[in-house]
Amino acid sequence: MATIRCHTVPQFYLNYFLQPGSSLFWVYDKKDADVRPQPPVNTAVIGDYYLSEPDDKGERDRRAEEFFSIIEGWAKPALDWIIAHPDCLHKVNKEFLAMFIAFTYCRSPRSVQVIKEMDEAGVDYVLDQVKEVAKDSVESRKLYEKFSQKEDKEPKLSYDDFLQVMNDPKRGVYVEVNEKHAIGESLLFAEVLHRKIVGLDWHVLIATKEHFFITSDAPVTIFTPLPNNQVIFGGGLGLPTVQLTFPLSPKICLHLDRNPLGPVDRVDACYINEINRRSVYMAERFVISPYCSNRIKKFVERYSATYKAPKINAEEIKSMLKKRGLDLRDEFREGFKESLEMREQDVHL
Repeated sequence: MATIRCHTVPQFYLNYFLQPGSSLFWVYDKKDADVRPQPPVNTAVIGDYYLSEPDDKGERDRRAEEFFSIIEGWAKPALDWIIAHPDCLHKVNKEFLAMFIAFTYCRSPRSVQVIKEMDEAGVDYVLDQVKEVAKDSVESRKLYEKFSQKEDKEPKLSYDDFLQVMNDPKRGVYVEVNEKHAIGESLLFAEVLHRKIVGLDWHVLIATKEHFFITSDAPVTIFTPLPNNQVIFGGGLGLPTVQLTFPLSPKICLHLDRNPLGPVDRVDACYINEINRRSVYMAERFVISPYCSNRIKKFVERYSATYKAPKINAEEIKSMLKKRGLDLRDEFREGFKESLEMREQDVHL
């Protein structure tokens, strides 16, 4: 069965970062510190990423890919307009564009990894509870009786064996969250994110002179400053200091916050470097630049440790589940919503 190439970042969007007359931009790889020229068609691509596993007839569900195509079709004219007319943001349908931004955020492997880590934290929480039950002889015996009643014949495990499993439930077992499930769960939160984005104040940043914006395989950056020189990456949408940046081209960047000042701002090298630094930090693996730049290379080297680094504070998720109870499917959804509104990992800068 042929593999379907799925862009985790829309190819038409990547094309905005090509220089006139060029078919290549520069890709910096956090994984191996590689820097290479590369075409958009081969960038941020994962085979069959948004397709379901084959069913009994060998068919795969392609509706997510088809839906993305529709959303991209709505968004491209709006992005083209902003890039060509940055002073006329008011003529853009922000509802449609906010939907595109939300799905661009939620479809990225970085956001999918957040869901996987939350599910894993939930599994660990349940297994920790199982271990606690194992310490109580009365409760563990009741649980064993329920388990035994579900067997058609004699229980396959004795009580002692059952207790041993409860005391060490991961022994001899490898637990992994299904990636297709995590992708679907991540996409469900686009609705929550859309509402938050629409409610922010929208601005256009224009790079001056020879300065330029970059992008990445996670092009929507959510950045929220906190007291004591801390920030949140990927969360904090419910906080008054939140800033969302979405570079549209080397010269144009959308900037959303809770500051109702003018819609357009021409920014200098200092602020552009700050936006680019955030983009590099937020990138899961690939940083994309229209030019080969020593400054961008240094940013990538500085933040290369964020590749495969944890995206959430698992202990906070477990604590939240402990306070709220055990309806885990609802708790995961509420937990992700809360992480969008409040926090992922705190970062000291």
